[in-house]
Amino acid sequence: MYERFTDRARKVMQLANQEAQRRNHEYIGTEHILLGLAKEGCGVATRALSNRGVDVRTIVRVVNSRMHAGPDRGVTIGKLPMTPRTKAVIEYSMEEARNLGHNYVGTDHILLGLLRETEGLAAQVLSNFELPIEIVREEIVLLLGREVSSSSLRDLAAETEAAAMTHSESPLEHTRIVFALIQAKQTGWLAWLSTPRLILKLLAVDRFMEWEEAVKTEPEEPVGPPEESSQVTAALREAKIFAKSQRRAWVTPCDILYGVSVVATKQTLAALRSSNVRSTRVGSAIASVEGIGSINDPEVMPTRTLKARRIVANMVVEAAAAGSAKIELIHLIEVLLDDSDDVLQQVLNIIGTNREELAAKIRHYASEGQLT
Repeated sequence: MYERFTDRARKVMQLANQEAQRRNHEYIGTEHILLGLAKEGCGVATRALSNRGVDVRTIVRVVNSRMHAGPDRGVTIGKLPMTPRTKAVIEYSMEEARNLGHNYVGTDHILLGLLRETEGLAAQVLSNFELPIEIVREEIVLLLGREVSSSSLRDLAAETEAAAMTHSESPLEHTRIVFALIQAKQTGWLAWLSTPRLILKLLAVDRFMEWEEAVKTEPEEPVGPPEESSQVTAALREAKIFAKSQRRAWVTPCDILYGVSVVATKQTLAALRSSNVRSTRVGSAIASVEGIGSINDPEVMPTRTLKARRIVANMVVEAAAAGSAKIELIHLIEVLLDDSDDVLQQVLNIIGTNREELAAKIRHYASEGQLT
């Protein structure tokens, strides 16, 4: 059954078996799988949970508080049988792997399998963290995409290092690595590194420094992205505080709009209020659309959804494209209004705000330098 399981996924199953034996259970339940997943601690599943604001230590604590030990039957050795629900989780895991086009089953697929099995102790525990399977699946795809990108560049660097061992003096043999690294820099993977020399040093191929002058065709750039202004930091903080007050495990674009409406000052605040964007009205509208969550654990901190993270990322791009040394609140508002999030549109409809009119007003004031 486990032929296609990765080493980490097999470790999860081994830990699950150990957890069941330690509690004198005669079976492996979904709760044991969840404990094994949490205690493995290094796979894609753990990172996906962390990005969703879920601490695996909290999972372990909650499962332990709800699971009772069985009667002592002496030492149990060997692999315990799985419950029907656990078998369903394994089948779901394999199906998730196939649907994602993967020829292996990893910890990420096991997590998705657990989320699909909606009954049993593991399901009860995971429901406390409000983890929509679609969002977790998107998070996993995003994480795996990053791994592929970085692995591809590392492989490319390794090929170049091997080529150098031939002691060839022709730079043409290594053109591919040079241009690949420059392309990665231009397309954003290493967007804030200052020169091709720094990129090559980072990937440990600096023996090819003699080519750097040939490929360096642009002036020095800033070492890092623009920094957030205190207003932007405050707005994002208020968004998280509001989401937590609503007992939700995630921060949405709507919450960011709320944060903006709380911290905006002077002309910016006047522009927002003229379009009915006031913190009290926004908060009420979000509550009516999103509803109240069920997170009561103070250790569970809300984390941004993929859409909210996209907005924050676009905010940085917007500020950089404008040549701004800092990311101002205006950049956050502009990308927020440009986003096509349906729930955000529902909130704007409830408070009676025309997105296009507000965006035009913000752009007009910004062009005249009147927004503060």
